Amino acid sequence: IAPATFYVFSSGRPPLFSGGDEPDCTLSNFRTLRPGAIFADIDCAEIASPTTQGFLCRVHGTIAFENCDTTITSD
Repeated sequence: IAPATFYVFSSGRPPLFSGGDEPDCTLSNFRTLRPGAIFADIDCAEIASPTTQGFLCRVHGTIAFENCDTTITSD
């Protein structure tokens, strides 16, 4: 499980983001679909809009990352 911060910007809509100074989302269950493409489960307890008072929602699902370096190295 990896801590994460979530931020979404879409033209014509207010931005959505997770939390304050500390990451309040997690990414887990990473899987490689093919070289350069991975999936991860995401869970954010609270997503807010800085321009819309009282607007909160929750994010839970699977997100796809493409064109990534999927090579795992250890130190």
